[in-house]
Amino acid sequence: MIEIRSNDALAALLVLAVAGAPALATAEEDVPGCSAPVNPPDSSPPEPEGGTKVDGEPKKVGWIRWNDYQTNCFTTHLSTEQMLDFTVFGQDAASISQLGKIDPQFQWREAKFRAEGKMLCFERPWSYKVEFLFGGFELPQGQRFGVSSFWLEIPLWGWTAAVRAGQVTSPFSLQILEAGGHMTFMERSLAAFDIGNQTGIIVSDTAFDERLTWTAGVFGNWVGGGTQVIVAARGTGLPLYEEGGRHVLHLELSGRYVSSPDWSQRVQARPATNVGPYFADTGPFQAIGSWGVDVAFMAISGPLSLQAEILETYSPSSPSGNPNLWGWYVTAGWFLTGETRPYDRRSALPGYPVPFGKWGAVQVAGRYFTNSLTSGNVDGGVLRDLQAGLNWYIGAMFRVDFNYGHVWLKRFGTVGNSDVYGFRLQFQI
Repeated sequence: MIEIRSNDALAALLVLAVAGAPALATAEEDVPGCSAPVNPPDSSPPEPEGGTKVDGEPKKVGWIRWNDYQTNCFTTHLSTEQMLDFTVFGQDAASISQLGKIDPQFQWREAKFRAEGKMLCFERPWSYKVEFLFGGFELPQGQRFGVSSFWLEIPLWGWTAAVRAGQVTSPFSLQILEAGGHMTFMERSLAAFDIGNQTGIIVSDTAFDERLTWTAGVFGNWVGGGTQVIVAARGTGLPLYEEGGRHVLHLELSGRYVSSPDWSQRVQARPATNVGPYFADTGPFQAIGSWGVDVAFMAISGPLSLQAEILETYSPSSPSGNPNLWGWYVTAGWFLTGETRPYDRRSALPGYPVPFGKWGAVQVAGRYFTNSLTSGNVDGGVLRDLQAGLNWYIGAMFRVDFNYGHVWLKRFGTVGNSDVYGFRLQFQI
């Protein structure tokens, strides 16, 4: 687990944020380059969003709305995201023998509070973000509260490249990078391989009219005095992008190295829920580090979206039998009301859909995934989950989800069957 403490430079940034200094309203996840200005067709420098003038007159200074503040040099946007879950489990005798009886559970899945924005006094505006999280998707496993994002982004060459430093998301895996509130299902199927946000620095850029993106960075727990080193890189291609994103084909390759200074690793997996015991669990095993590779695909055609991904990690360790642990999933979603899943070319990530009508958008979805945590001398079990989902997006602020999953767990010499019923109410502003 990474201990999160801020150094003097980051603390200064937090003071600015709380004072209402820099911030820009975006709903994007921690992906480098998301907040960089877009180069207009005439190749002239873009006018800073939230600039100092409107129609040639000085812009109003102060609170524009209750959650938007601006001066001639800074903008600030305040936002929050809340999720409340209720989960019910059904188990056969084999599942109970593996896991014990699992009771229904309520959980405040996420309480996120965010301040973000821009420093407009620079020719190329700088950006920043400060985000506090209770629960949530960006914290390491087992951590319930912390600073999930705390970074400053500075534009580099051109108008698309940027460097971002602070508490950031390492560029690895399409699903891990997706914002928790934007995913088709309530939980990630590859959560076992998510290490949470880390302290580090990222460089990113796009090419060919944002048809290609690349991101690379180095991270660790150095602020807390640790010696862990994480190196990650991600590249994406967009061979198809038509009708403003109504038809999209996204291809992706990413890689990651994670060191283990204490010579110990552990990987744990649940089905698509954040409560209850870990179904598959390697326990601590000896390894000095792990190498990971991830290949992802996403296609959008009108109301239909398809997404698939395979992720594998290799931990060179003779005592542990050099284990290869892996997971994969296939997801399909269909908007019955005709909406299209949004796609952001700069971040190369899907977004939050905007409903057409006053009654909101309705989406049905299906997913199958596997987490295989048995390899070499490591016997963590194999978890498989077949899911169905129903999502109701009520405007831009509310979302109601129902997920059902049938789970097979091969562990302890037997196969247990479980059913997981998940309900979520999500609010964001």
